Amino acid sequence: MGIKVFMGKIYTQFKPIKIVECLIVSSGRVVYAGSDKLCEYVCKNTVCEYIDINGVALPGFVDAHIHMDALGINLNSIDLRNTRSIDEVKRLLRTYRNTIGHWIIGRGWDQEKFIEKRVITRWDIDNAINELPVLLIRICGHLGVINSRAIELLKLSKIFECSSKIDIANGIIKEEVLEYIWREIDIDVDSYRKILDDAQNHIVRHGVTSIGYLSVPISVVPVLISMDLENRLYIRIHLYFDAIHSDIFKILGLRRGYGDDYLRFMGIKIFIDGSLGARTALLSLPYSDDLNNFGIERISSDTLVHILSRAKDNGIDVALHAIGDRALDVAIYSIRSALSHNYTRIEHASIVRDDQLSKLKGFRIAIQPHFIISDFWMVDRVGIERARYVYRIKSLLDSDIVLGFSTDAPVEDVNPWKTIYAAVTRGIFEDIELAKYTYSEAIDVVEALHLYTKGSGQLLLRNDIGCLEPGCLADINIVDRDPIGLDLHELKNIRSLKVFVGGKAVFL
Repeated sequence: MGIKVFMGKIYTQFKPIKIVECLIVSSGRVVYAGSDKLCEYVCKNTVCEYIDINGVALPGFVDAHIHMDALGINLNSIDLRNTRSIDEVKRLLRTYRNTIGHWIIGRGWDQEKFIEKRVITRWDIDNAINELPVLLIRICGHLGVINSRAIELLKLSKIFECSSKIDIANGIIKEEVLEYIWREIDIDVDSYRKILDDAQNHIVRHGVTSIGYLSVPISVVPVLISMDLENRLYIRIHLYFDAIHSDIFKILGLRRGYGDDYLRFMGIKIFIDGSLGARTALLSLPYSDDLNNFGIERISSDTLVHILSRAKDNGIDVALHAIGDRALDVAIYSIRSALSHNYTRIEHASIVRDDQLSKLKGFRIAIQPHFIISDFWMVDRVGIERARYVYRIKSLLDSDIVLGFSTDAPVEDVNPWKTIYAAVTRGIFEDIELAKYTYSEAIDVVEALHLYTKGSGQLLLRNDIGCLEPGCLADINIVDRDPIGLDLHELKNIRSLKVFVGGKAVFL
């Protein structure tokens, strides 16, 4: 690759803000960022390829927490995010026959949006389709429903007859049972290749050039490695495996960070609790709309301390899923007991009490700001008293925490501008009730841009992504307008015009 020169308005970083007129890129990295006059001087005696930005250039976004396979599957299955009734879901099922692993899969429904105000059941699905197995996953990914054919095919009545995570009578599944079914869907190599390729195409067109890929199933690893060797990866992927596959690091002698600039093995993901949408997030006080329910604890503190200690000794990073405040207590205690601060990150931290903020100092945390708008029912779920503890972006930012942004896609849209919009407005323009109690947690656009670039890069233990300073990888997102100073309503309308990864055009 020769020398490329990018000319125009270029933000190289956001903390502090630095704007330059020119970048010189060689061998996939920025070698100079500064005056266009110096770039012109350099190129007088060297062959350079000039690229006129014709927009505003930013560092490529870094989404710290994505489920890449689930996103690709979502792009090839039934999108239920905008359904407003169970009857509408059934109508979609009656005409849909595109299968993945011989299953019909749909995702994105939310019973809070349904006029029926209840979850879907197996009988609803059976009424629409019964000849093929069907899995419909709630938007949060922690609750789902299957039809009678799926129950029969996987012999779930026998395997999980004593589990509290499945309601056989109605086909409703949660947490570990949902994960088991997900693993049992037989997806062949060619299908996985298409799923992952569709996912990276979708990701990069939004200006996202690096991701943390969490809950990686072992079956996708050969596909990702072959795509990397064939130079068919054009986003940078950092792998965190399902905890059940933790032995892969020991078997292959891997430590976190092993790999190249496009594919790196990082560690494992462990669930402490579930989700607020499914009422399985672990709370210290019961749900305000379900007074006998505190959520679920998926792993004990003692077990978690043991796992974190072993992971630290083996050089493996651990991502801890902790949404509820009680789950966060478990995470804090376990990390401190295992002395694993440098080898652990926390996912979500959706409810954070005041007494927990100081205990989180120095921790790495990936948060998902668009939950603020999507979880419009939050005040009913946790009550007014606890509402001020929910999605505390500003408080976490001010508590000396390594904070990064993410979408948890396909839970949320991978479009970063929707996330940034949610972080700076808190849903005030959508009349989200939570905004009334938490608007002080809003951050400004510059802070949000930093957290979505350099901040998320640091969370992934990278200092060369999310920036365009000399030495940084030349991952450049050219957008149609300058986000700084823009009317807040317009933020979510920003679009990527061109995207370069390692100086190479990957979206035009």
